[in-house]
Amino acid sequence: MKAIILTYDKQAGLAQLVVKTYFDLGIKCLDFLIPVNQTQTKSKFEFANNVTCVICESDILSSMNSTLAQCDDEEWVYWAIDDRFPTQIDYHSFDLIYKAIASGSFEFANGVKLINWREELTAEKVKVDGMSFSLQKSASMFGFWHHQFLRAKVLKDAFFHCNEQSHNDIRAINNSHHSKKSLSFLEKIYVSDRNVIELEEPLWDGKLTRNGVDALCKFDCAVPDYEIVESRLGFNDFDAQLRVNPQRPKFI
Repeated sequence: MKAIILTYDKQAGLAQLVVKTYFDLGIKCLDFLIPVNQTQTKSKFEFANNVTCVICESDILSSMNSTLAQCDDEEWVYWAIDDRFPTQIDYHSFDLIYKAIASGSFEFANGVKLINWREELTAEKVKVDGMSFSLQKSASMFGFWHHQFLRAKVLKDAFFHCNEQSHNDIRAINNSHHSKKSLSFLEKIYVSDRNVIELEEPLWDGKLTRNGVDALCKFDCAVPDYEIVESRLGFNDFDAQLRVNPQRPKFI
């Protein structure tokens, strides 16, 4: 399955980290599509044979357009922005979901999320191969930036068809969508009732987090030339994190 990493050359080390951490956690079913802006940047990914570099301009819309051009609308892809990297994966559950998608068992869905963060869920539940999933209300962007399985058309709609102002900035895109009462591209998105993955965040307001730097060094990835803060950010069990830190739940 193709995995799309939203990144650009200045943050190539973060994309390296995504690829290396998935491989380290035993996930070998993903073929990563990575946008690069200079031909020489391709050399940063020679360590992996499951990476295809796509030459494009460095802005977000150019990156998404170039990578999504490789995908049919109904095709399932793995959405893996460079601002997240996995630290734990329930391999059995991940593999079960991947195989269920490949076999057509999720034909009714447009997306399958692996972590229940702040999504508002409906009462509708489905069971697939012994796992339970809840239908997400299509009313907020919470969890959209987390790594997950999506049909390519969801990403095309989010970045292009439903991006009326052609925003070319992550925060602007997120805020524009988040302000709406209903988001068509979030219809038929299901959330696993048990967390399959834990993610950590290497950036905070354009600065490197301490856990991000530690992971970049551990996996021998290029460290972006950004300011470093001592904060540690991650996403695992939202309810537990909210109890510990109700004001800033993703700080770990």
